[in-house]
Amino acid sequence: MLSKLTVKLKGLAVAHHIQPSHFINRELSWLRFNTRVLEEASNPRNPPLEQLKYLAIYGTNLDEFYMIRVAGLKEMEKARVSPGSPDGLSAYEQLTIIRDYVSKEMPAMEKRVLELFGVLEKHGIHIRRYDELNTQQKRKANSYFTSHLYPVIIPIAVDATHPFPHLNNLSFAMVAKLVDPESDQARFGLVRLPRVLPRFVEIDHATFTPIESIVYHHIGDMFPGFTPVSHAPFRVTRNADMSIEEEEADDFLDVLEEGLRLRRKGEIVRLEIAENSAPELLQFLTSHLKVSPSDIYERSTPLNLGAYWQLIGNKRFTHLLPKNQPARTLAPFDTKEPIASVIDKQDALLLLPFESFNPVERFIQEAASDPNVLSIRMTLYRVGSNSPIVKALIEAAEDGKMVTAVVSFAFAVKIADDLLQNALRVIAVFLVAA
Repeated sequence: MLSKLTVKLKGLAVAHHIQPSHFINRELSWLRFNTRVLEEASNPRNPPLEQLKYLAIYGTNLDEFYMIRVAGLKEMEKARVSPGSPDGLSAYEQLTIIRDYVSKEMPAMEKRVLELFGVLEKHGIHIRRYDELNTQQKRKANSYFTSHLYPVIIPIAVDATHPFPHLNNLSFAMVAKLVDPESDQARFGLVRLPRVLPRFVEIDHATFTPIESIVYHHIGDMFPGFTPVSHAPFRVTRNADMSIEEEEADDFLDVLEEGLRLRRKGEIVRLEIAENSAPELLQFLTSHLKVSPSDIYERSTPLNLGAYWQLIGNKRFTHLLPKNQPARTLAPFDTKEPIASVIDKQDALLLLPFESFNPVERFIQEAASDPNVLSIRMTLYRVGSNSPIVKALIEAAEDGKMVTAVVSFAFAVKIADDLLQNALRVIAVFLVAA
């Protein structure tokens, strides 16, 4: 008995001497998690568009990782915070590990993208560059450029009188080197591609062309008098982290609103650009964007994996997704009785996603319109655009109710913007991908 007690006491003593080597680095752990997401894009049990969906999730996850975690590490590196994490790694060491990890994983990701393009081709979905289109399809692409792209795209020739424009977080654009055939002088042009434009243009039935491929073919139309020599699509990721000292803020809502504005103008933490881009284009971008060479990632496949949701969400291709079992509304929520009355009588458990989320939405909507409700306090996490819950909260606030929403900025920046614009009281909680 005494020996067992001695072992336990020694165990307690060891607990007071925890070493950095006992910890798994948080950032490396997250990257391994995202690798498992990428592996699902190759899982043969998943239908083709479900595999593409995992690629899209992998890409948006990585965007958020750079916007929040990499950005935070860069700030720690500037502040010379050491050590940067419980495992003893400095911020610089962690940034180096992240760079190496992501760079080594990119070939596998890009290989899978191209493989999936081939699989989709067999199912009648074609993703082709402008130069791969046939004559009739090129005419349609030209017509689309004239009617839909040219009116909204603003080309900018960067020179002494036309400064390099600001690029918002996750902006997608094209840079081109142009030469004046008369003087043989070179200059650089920039074309920003607004988010309102589709990432892939459907030229023909189920034939999609990356938008930058069409734009580049018409670059001469946007810069008349110049001959395009080289071009490259690129995408920037900015620091979207926020640090707010609540105790020092006279008006937390004002501070939060200012923080949201600054997120669009944070320091650039990643530049993605097409592979084998001309050195002069890279030099031009890095000199204006102030990007370190270690923050530049070259891609051989179309930039912005998250844009594949455009194909995934196309209702014509649902046969390439898993068969969806519609969620059902079961007892005790299968009547028109107010949700508050139902749960006042008994406890109820919802098994999602097998049961419908509708009772939760009804609960918030009924509370928003109930004159006896004075206050609504809740957490919002991973809320999509046009959420009925957000709409109900806005209506409740406009009706004079006190509405407090704890929101995750890593996943719901747009929702936070909507809440702020409608004068709700917002408490910001900084969450990142778990």
